[in-house]
Formats: sequence, C-alpha cells, structure tokens
Amino acid sequence: MSYAGGVLPGIVDRAELGAIYAFLRRSLLLIQADAPFRGPRVFEEASFRYVNTPDGDICEFSGTEQITRSGTKVYGLRYGGGMIR
Repeated sequence: MSYAGGVLPGIVDRAELGAIYAFLRRSLLLIQADAPFRGPRVFEEASFRYVNTPDGDICEFSGTEQITRSGTKVYGLRYGGGMIR
C-alpha cells in the first residue's frame, strides 16, 4: 500500500495535531474484514468524523480518507495498493 496526505498544512498546534492523530489511530483500529484498507467507512467520536471511501478489492484498490472536526476538514489522505504477484 502507498499513501499520501495528512493533516492540513495550516494546523500547527501540537495539542490539535495530537488529538487528530489519536482519533486517526482509534479509527484505524476499527478496520473491517470486507474492506481491509485503512479504517471503517464512517466513524464518529465527539467532534471528530472519519470517512473512508475505498474502491476495488484486495487485488487492486484505491481510496481516500478524511477527518473533519466540527464539520471542518483537518486531515485528508489518498491511498492505493494491491497484491504483489
């Protein structure tokens, strides 16, 4: 798997960065067996919302994930991958 992205450049406060990445870790722990690419399709906790939009299957896949806090985008990532034959 390869991926690119992360917390938006304007976010520099250490506490906010820590909260975003802690929420991302909790999201990724909820990976689903039918789509094992990053986290679940949707996960919400307090003011955070994680949305994952995968496409494809384990042989070849791509997708995006986004985190919003109180409705404002704070994180975005694109990913892709597949099986090596």
